[in-house]
Amino acid sequence: MRTVLTVLHEISGIYQLPNSEDVVLLSSEDRSVRVFLTTARTRYELHLRRLKALGTVQAQVFVGPGESRELAPYRQRFDEAFARVQLKQNDLRHGVLMVTEVSGEISDQVLDHLQDYGDFCARLKVFDPENLQTLAERATRIAFAGLALSLGESITDTLAWRGNIAIAYEPGSQRPTYSLAINASLSHTSRMQLTSEAATNAAEFASHISDADELETIVRLLSLSAKANTEPMTAFLAAWSALEIFVQEVFKSDCEPLAYDLISQSVPETALFVAKTREVMSNKYNIRDKFSLVACMLAGTEAVADIEIFKTIKKRRDDLAHAMKGDVRELPAERARALLRKYLKLHLERLRATK
Repeated sequence: MRTVLTVLHEISGIYQLPNSEDVVLLSSEDRSVRVFLTTARTRYELHLRRLKALGTVQAQVFVGPGESRELAPYRQRFDEAFARVQLKQNDLRHGVLMVTEVSGEISDQVLDHLQDYGDFCARLKVFDPENLQTLAERATRIAFAGLALSLGESITDTLAWRGNIAIAYEPGSQRPTYSLAINASLSHTSRMQLTSEAATNAAEFASHISDADELETIVRLLSLSAKANTEPMTAFLAAWSALEIFVQEVFKSDCEPLAYDLISQSVPETALFVAKTREVMSNKYNIRDKFSLVACMLAGTEAVADIEIFKTIKKRRDDLAHAMKGDVRELPAERARALLRKYLKLHLERLRATK
């Protein structure tokens, strides 16, 4: 029996897709994991409305009808609840959705003890979505990072969760069975129209990130920072941590060795001195020094301005960490994410060019 967990997020920074068609950002070879952008929100509205109504039906089972009345049949209670359901603006707004679909298989024995509503069925925890959820979270992080790198630096990169849909499909008829969970619940924004070039770049970045284990933590923190429901302090600290880890990683694995090699090659007579300097200076560079070198090697003439931005962000981080100074609502999380996106993109483009 095929199961599908669908996770819906809204991307704040995009209002239109190329030719209004779905844009696939990530897909496994067997298509069991897919992440794509779509404006076809109506595909999911029926499922979300049904799930809200089913939640009401389940709540009635646990709470009871009150006043010693008997509960009406499932279908009648569902129809009454469904008629009252209206999706709030935040449930599924008129924007671009990032849809993550993860498929699996379970035994057909789960067809027992279902609540049969005719055109669909439902039951508490038809399958445990935890494993699928783990795959979905990783795929979403990777696809979001790829997309974020393809957007303009001034574009808002907020990712807002809009709902989960867990369905098992009956063999043959493909009638859906909703897997219910007891605890289920369903600033200024700069946006852009996603171009075909940006969509292609997003998929390529996502593919590269998917294969780069060293970027896993960076991508996870970037995604956490960008989620709309993340507290301002957490959003900023996650963005700063991702930026700091990125700088440390790229400095150590790429920029520092290359810088010393360039000096040695340009003046061969200094090779021994350079080697000794490298040994002495090991672990002596602070994070500002490291970012300065990374910026110079990746961004060229733009490095000077970016170094000043980095210093400003770091000062806000230090004020927060050491003295809890400043209004947490004004922490530069977006600015930190924008700087990280810029240099992560430059780093990936450089790697792609050297292959």
